[in-house]
Amino acid sequence: MSDGASDNQRSHSQAEPVEAVPSIYMIETKRPLFKMSAGKLILLCTIALIIGSQRVTSQNNFCQVPVWPSSLGDDPIQQNAGKVLLVALMKGYCQYCWHQAHNLELLKNHLLRVGYPDIAMVIINGGEAISRNQIGNLRAHTNLTVYQDREDNILYNQVFDAGKDDFVIFDRCGHRVAYIPHPYSYLGHTITERVLRQVHRGRHHCPCSADPPSRRGRRAIRYTGARNV
Repeated sequence: MSDGASDNQRSHSQAEPVEAVPSIYMIETKRPLFKMSAGKLILLCTIALIIGSQRVTSQNNFCQVPVWPSSLGDDPIQQNAGKVLLVALMKGYCQYCWHQAHNLELLKNHLLRVGYPDIAMVIINGGEAISRNQIGNLRAHTNLTVYQDREDNILYNQVFDAGKDDFVIFDRCGHRVAYIPHPYSYLGHTITERVLRQVHRGRHHCPCSADPPSRRGRRAIRYTGARNV
């Protein structure tokens, strides 16, 4: 139960928004040639590093299609082939996760309204008993499909290689193209929406024949000066 309490304490903490600071100007000019708030620049750097950066693990899973265990039924990656897929790792006992699940559905509907139809989202509930017993909390807060992990947490530890409150994004071909860790996954920020828009446009680093022809083969924009996330 101590692990659950620790996760609960973490889950209730919300990421603080990036503080706005004065604009940056080119040196020795009376009029600004380049003007962008430092907060916005940090946001763009973070997005650029998320798209095309792999989680530091012993496995090289970037641009790979994960293997779904047949014992868990239908594979959501195959089911959503041709769509950009966001996988959210949550736990049923976590109130923060309930709100995130609700807001993910709102985000999906918003993106549909503004011209991003090929986006799917699913939720993975943790495999430990405290999460399994409260999976209904997640399903009560969203209409997104909620999958139940096994007791050994194979989905968390192997298939998606991510932790609680993290998001993993796959392109239309099922390649892992982006990993958004907590607190960057907090939906009070716009990072997740911006990454989904980029991947939907085909602006990522994995070759995918299902991407829009005009975008196929284009590489995501990279920014320098930000720390890796």
